[in-house]
Amino acid sequence: MTDSLDPKAREALTRFRDGIGREIRNAHFETSREVGAAAYLQNRFRPDTHVYPESSFAASYLTVAVLVDEILASESPPTIVELGSGMSTVWMALALLERGDGYLISVEHDAGYTDMIQETLEPHGVQRFVQVVQAPLTDINLEMGTFPWYDVSTIYAQTPHTIDLLFIDGPPASTSISARYPAVPILAERLSPGGIVVLDDYVREEEQRVQEMWLDIASFNRRVTSMRQVSRSLFIKLVD
Repeated sequence: MTDSLDPKAREALTRFRDGIGREIRNAHFETSREVGAAAYLQNRFRPDTHVYPESSFAASYLTVAVLVDEILASESPPTIVELGSGMSTVWMALALLERGDGYLISVEHDAGYTDMIQETLEPHGVQRFVQVVQAPLTDINLEMGTFPWYDVSTIYAQTPHTIDLLFIDGPPASTSISARYPAVPILAERLSPGGIVVLDDYVREEEQRVQEMWLDIASFNRRVTSMRQVSRSLFIKLVD
């Protein structure tokens, strides 16, 4: 069929076919990794009820697997703050249950979703290791502009003074441009030496811009020792 095409059209069709082939192979590879990470979590913790992604916006299983490994490897009881609740809340709480120590504060702006996550947590017996905090979005003024973000008074009152792991999966991108930027300028002083900041959805241009904005904060930039991408997330390690 392609024999009837002129050379330029044939070349374009070949490039298109090869590109589609690469996309299919990459998608198959990522799916295989996701299935493996999901199996790892299920076999590791064996929850009493299945833990499913609550939407297509949920953190990937690969990201969650690395998060729980970081929690389990912590030499001291870890304090964790999660911005944006979901499937990851359950798995991290199960990791703390296995450890027998540490604490997770999960912040969610939507009241109905907060109730749903609390109900999801109940069958797993993790209540003494996790608290879901409802914090509505309010406008906050920062040097880089005004952002709708979690109510700061609630954040300061409910989050620990030392944060070992900060997982940023909210607010939703639909709320504003650079919606997740305020997390670092507001909470950086509470990040512990050797702490970890995880920015989900780093595959999106907006989150890549957020990371660049964070590195423009000199006091935070000086503390960054390494960065690595895991699935759709960026893991930022701070100096000890």
